[in-house]
Order: sequence, then structure tokens, then C-alpha cells
Amino acid sequence: MLTLRERALIFRACWEHPVANCARCGGSFRSTELAVGTFVSFSTLCPTCRLDLTDSMREHLIACAVAAGLDAQNVRVEAKALIEATTVLRKEARQLRDAAAVARAEAEARRTREDDAAEKTIFQHVALVLADGGRICARCLARDAGVTPENVKRQLLVIAVRLRTTADYGICRACGRQDKLFSFGG
Repeated sequence: MLTLRERALIFRACWEHPVANCARCGGSFRSTELAVGTFVSFSTLCPTCRLDLTDSMREHLIACAVAAGLDAQNVRVEAKALIEATTVLRKEARQLRDAAAVARAEAEARRTREDDAAEKTIFQHVALVLADGGRICARCLARDAGVTPENVKRQLLVIAVRLRTTADYGICRACGRQDKLFSFGG
């Protein structure tokens, strides 16, 4: 049985000359003579003796100059279409990469702004608590500020550079646990 592409090539390129020769009865047939019905199907059987003519038709496609020229044109058209599709895909990929880079940059800027705002909030909260008597642990400061104890400790280091603070072990006035406590002054 011929492939769909082979059948299409026979009908487009070889409609005006014989496409198959029957080895049994010696008949020579055009594609229109092998059509069973206009809208029904295409047969590869000899209309006279019912021998399968698929091999003969394939040999014709290989030897036919008209079919080879048309098939070459089809290959060029398909190659051109592939090149155009590839160009479009590359353009879309480039646009997606650019959009992803913009989204990453915006997310980084937003995270930096949020981190800066959180650090400012932590700084203000720590300063208020320490000014109000201090002697509170980083865990309680973090819980009250809605951040991690590591963020509080980082901010305490910043505060300690600017102001005199103390850090010693004792009982936290907020949670009652034994921990490292922070306060102003000494």
C-alpha cells in the first residue's frame, strides 16, 4: 500500500502519464485509471488481473523526473516552512527569556524592598523594646516583630555598633526562659 505522501505525489505529478505497469497482464495504467471512485479511494491493484501494483508505482516515483522535480519543490517548501517556524520559535523563546529576566529582576527588587522594610521594622521594634527596659531574648523580639531570631540578631549587631547595648545571660522578662538577653546601656 502506498503512503499518503506517495499517493499525493502521484496525483499531483503523474496524472498525465502511466504510473504503473502490470507484470502479469502487461497493462500500463494512469493514476486516474486506478481510482476506484472519485470520492471513494485509490487502489494499487491492476484493474484487469487484480495484481498489486504498489512496487511498480514506487519504481515509477523513483524514476519519474516530473515527480522528482515536484518532490524537490515540496522539500524546499517544507524546509522554508521549517525555517520560518524555527525563526518564530526562536523569537518567542527570546521574548520568554526576556520576560523571565524582567520578572526575576522585579522579584529581586521587591524582595530587597521587603527585606529593607522588614529590617527597618525590626530595627524600630528592637529599639522600642530595649528602650522600655530591655532584658529580652532574640526569640521574643523576633516573635513580636514577626521575623526570625536570626534577623533580630543581625539588627542587634547593627544597633550595637551605633549604640551601647549589652548582651548577657539571664531570665527573659517576656518568656521567662534562660537565654542571652539584650538591653541598652551597661
